[in-house]
Amino acid sequence: MEASLRQWILPIKLERSSERLSSLGGLVVVEEWARAVGLWEEVDRALKGPKSGRGYPPHEFVQALVWRQHAGGRRREDLRELRAEHEVLGALGLEAVPDAGTVGDWLRRQGRKGAEAIQPISGKLVAPCFEGEEVILEVEATEIEAEKQEAQGTYQHLQGYLPLVGYVDGGCVGHEFREGNQSPGAGILEFAKRCEAAPPAGKRIYFRSDSAAYQAAVIDHYSQPRQVLPASYRTATVATLRWKLYRLAGKLVRHARGGMLQIKADLEKWSLLQSARVCWATLRT
Repeated sequence: MEASLRQWILPIKLERSSERLSSLGGLVVVEEWARAVGLWEEVDRALKGPKSGRGYPPHEFVQALVWRQHAGGRRREDLRELRAEHEVLGALGLEAVPDAGTVGDWLRRQGRKGAEAIQPISGKLVAPCFEGEEVILEVEATEIEAEKQEAQGTYQHLQGYLPLVGYVDGGCVGHEFREGNQSPGAGILEFAKRCEAAPPAGKRIYFRSDSAAYQAAVIDHYSQPRQVLPASYRTATVATLRWKLYRLAGKLVRHARGGMLQIKADLEKWSLLQSARVCWATLRT
């Protein structure tokens, strides 16, 4: 005898359905945007294609990775979710989903040259996002945990990689792949200068980062309204800079209802202090 609804804990029947469903239907707007700006054509022109006519073209690898990223994926293995729903997602524009191993092989073949080739495309896509006369450039190291044998230990005591990523008003304008044991502060100013090329000319750029950028050269480069550090000081750490600038023998002499600080310093250091005082005075006007 068939059980009645009152015999179940919840008054619900289960039925099988052959309808094609997906939890990622919203990704159609990502695909429409990509096609509107001609993204996949740009990718095929920038990256090396297959040597035979049977391989995946570059844009099909990038398309799958872009969809995976927008779907919240963090690893190549997350492509399995797209593959499981490809029957539905294919109708929304997802042309193909290579398996995780094939994607990994393709990424290794592209290497650093492929990453560099894709950067101009990224810059072109985010350029229309820059509005106003002032923009904020933010540079940070992004920790990527990996189980690869050659992965190095990061300062967070994890095995992986530590690439630098630059953002301007939320849009990625630059990236530099780095080993996990490389210092985030090494070459950070040179990287930031390359990111400065993304916004249109004439924009005033403000810089934001963490303690990795707490360096005299970085502070000097982004000081407003003008630079004051001479070349011999720009490679010094902040601790060294404090010692060289502030640890000065001085004598205060009273003169004409005022005072004069007599310091023992060479001409370069004396000129630097004078330039700094002039610079700070302009901030009050």
